[in-house]
Amino acid sequence: MDSAAFEEQVRDLPCDAKLVFVVLEKRGPFTQEEITEETYLSEEEAVYALAVLEERGMVEKHQHAGGGIYEVIRPA
Repeated sequence: MDSAAFEEQVRDLPCDAKLVFVVLEKRGPFTQEEITEETYLSEEEAVYALAVLEERGMVEKHQHAGGGIYEVIRPA
């Protein structure tokens, strides 16, 4: 996927998912709890946003001792 198509995909995200994406891109990687703290979203909103981003292949979850850490996947 080229950069322009990726940027269009970001623009088409629901608001919560877009916020989580931008925070992860600029300041991440973060755990789900850290995302909730950084974005001021509720836990449910953060879970939904991460599910949308994972479904679209825009974030990746890595297993860590305390749970999962999410980071943005950028096109090559």
